[in-house]
Amino acid sequence: MRHWQHRITIAVVLFMLTTATACAGHEPIVRMLEEMDRELLSYHTLLKEAGEAELSRRLDEFQAQLDKEYEAFFAQIEQEGQEYAASLQEEYGPQMLRLQLELLLLTLDDEEELERAEAMAALQQAMEDALAEKEAELHRRLADFEQSLEERFAQFQLEVGQEIEEKLAEEYSAFKADFLWAFEHSLRNSFVNR
Repeated sequence: MRHWQHRITIAVVLFMLTTATACAGHEPIVRMLEEMDRELLSYHTLLKEAGEAELSRRLDEFQAQLDKEYEAFFAQIEQEGQEYAASLQEEYGPQMLRLQLELLLLTLDDEEELERAEAMAALQQAMEDALAEKEAELHRRLADFEQSLEERFAQFQLEVGQEIEEKLAEEYSAFKADFLWAFEHSLRNSFVNR
């Protein structure tokens, strides 16, 4: 809420207080104090709601930014995984194909067939192990990235919460000071007018 908005509220209250104190003795002062408490409580509630709305808006904006960062990182990790799988295929594929062709086209004895079958199985296992290791690494990196995003969000939430709280405390303090000045001014005027 802008500073000038609470000035308008104070001007209205000042007018109410001036007219109330002009009417009679101590009873209007009690009513003025009660009205002052209501106005201060109302303004405090208004500030709290505005602060909660601002915090929610800023957290939503920051979360959207983090979501974009996550999507970009996930796409990068996914691409890296695909490129690694393609490189394994490029590295092991020709050897596997050569062994398969030898099994199909060459006349081999049982021992030679077994050797080639075992070599193919070893190549297949090496390829699967390398791919599993890479996938585990990519999952760790993705989990670490998610953790860093969560920590950044928590830190941002803390900092923005404190910033908003301090700003609202300043606004409330200024409003209260102006309000008390208006109340005091009104009381002085009412006693001078008697």
